Amino acid sequence: MKISPADKQNFDVVMAHNALDASEIELCKSAYRNDPEAAKRLYEALRAEIPRVADTLPWVKLSPPPFVGKVKGE
Repeated sequence: MKISPADKQNFDVVMAHNALDASEIELCKSAYRNDPEAAKRLYEALRAEIPRVADTLPWVKLSPPPFVGKVKGE
């Protein structure tokens, strides 16, 4: 049975996200071998449900430095 790199990546991402132990991963692999087409669709759907990592960096508004010189006409 051949598994495409994209399908393997979907499987790996779902396994890592759910923090499964080795025995649970082996059960998932055997289920994948039993019905690869259904498993392919399942892991694509499960990966789509994983929330994307939000950008945690704070946004900083950049503004010009305060004016310290004399205003024209004063």
